[in-house]
Amino acid sequence: MKKFVFLTGKELSNAVQELYLNKGEVVVAETSFCEESESDIVIVSKGDSVEKIMFEDLQEELGIHFNVSISHYDEMEVGDYGIGYLFFI
Repeated sequence: MKKFVFLTGKELSNAVQELYLNKGEVVVAETSFCEESESDIVIVSKGDSVEKIMFEDLQEELGIHFNVSISHYDEMEVGDYGIGYLFFI
């Protein structure tokens, strides 16, 4: 049986903001899709700077945040939640 952490786009954005807050930084984060690299990303805004982070690069930190080991992720549309993200553990 596969286990996973399911996060809506809003929940993932909030989790990333918490990761930065734990480091003493206040940011605004939002999930998006990067056409250029054809991958899911989180756009992190810190004042005037904007950083695009691929989901794969967040897996380790998110795993620590949720106290799990994440192997990979997938995108899924789930009824009223819209697009969500499955992080497999």
